[in-house]
Amino acid sequence: MYRRLERSFPFRMDFREFRDWVERRSLNAVPRVIPALRALHRRGRVRIVFASNVSLSVWNGVRRRFRLRGLAKDVVLSYRVGVLKPEPAFFREAIRRTRPKETPVLYLDDAAVNVRSARRLGIDARRVTRPDQIVTLLRRLR
Repeated sequence: MYRRLERSFPFRMDFREFRDWVERRSLNAVPRVIPALRALHRRGRVRIVFASNVSLSVWNGVRRRFRLRGLAKDVVLSYRVGVLKPEPAFFREAIRRTRPKETPVLYLDDAAVNVRSARRLGIDARRVTRPDQIVTLLRRLR
């Protein structure tokens, strides 16, 4: 992902700086959202799947720091799928791998381009830019 972004955008930071920036950005909402995800997980009525463009090293850091092991049914990372969000192939593969037939999907993302791409595939996608929006949506699922 870093190399692709490096070619596409005029930013100048080495990989370590980039990884740290992505991790900080990825961690912004996590502390406030995790309790709501845990409550959903305990009830067992919702399949939680994390879908992200972060690298394996960033994902492992997030997973360890916030003790996410066992919380999600699956994790779909772009480097494993071979394409980045918002490519439709990412969402198709995520659904193929994680969704039982006839199960509704709610996809949350802070990037409008990802939400638009998911919606084009018939996914109920919502743009959320603040942790409180995410928590409110998750509480409604209970």
